Amino acid sequence: MSNPLMLPEPNELRFSPRLLGVHERAILDRVEEQGLVTMADVMAATGALRESVRKRLGQLVKKGFLMPQGKGRAAAYRKA
Repeated sequence: MSNPLMLPEPNELRFSPRLLGVHERAILDRVEEQGLVTMADVMAATGALRESVRKRLGQLVKKGFLMPQGKGRAAAYRKA
């Protein structure tokens, strides 16, 4: 079916970097700069609490922007 309004398909909206919040974009910028970030890196750069960073990293993984590397305290994240 054609899209007369030229709107993105729903699955494209979900993965659009333009729809990310300020914190998610800041995390992605940090990953671009460093190549690999840990939760501690993001906490230090943003001043956000551990639980908030954990949730945001998880959302970025789920949306396909980041890939986890390792597990637990040694976990790091890189661009997917």
